[in-house]
Amino acid sequence: MKAFPTIHLNGSHGPTLQEEYEEALMKLDDFSGAFTVIDFNARDYYLVLGSWEQARKDREAQQQHIAGLRKYLEEHIESINAQNKARERKP
Repeated sequence: MKAFPTIHLNGSHGPTLQEEYEEALMKLDDFSGAFTVIDFNARDYYLVLGSWEQARKDREAQQQHIAGLRKYLEEHIESINAQNKARERKP
């Protein structure tokens, strides 16, 4: 079970919290783009036997971490957004 923040009177302001998560997601996308364009080539690893294969595995693991963080942020945004919309509908 995942824990999401609950928007309520004594907590964080819902729209502000959503904006903060959205900003973090945009910055993660910027980082992900920058990470993707880093020159990554076997010629930089050939001097040590097996290091290119390990470097590819390590890089893939980091890309999976980025994807996991992206999912985390998206899920939080979705939860907070739904709560914000529900609060707007209340009389």
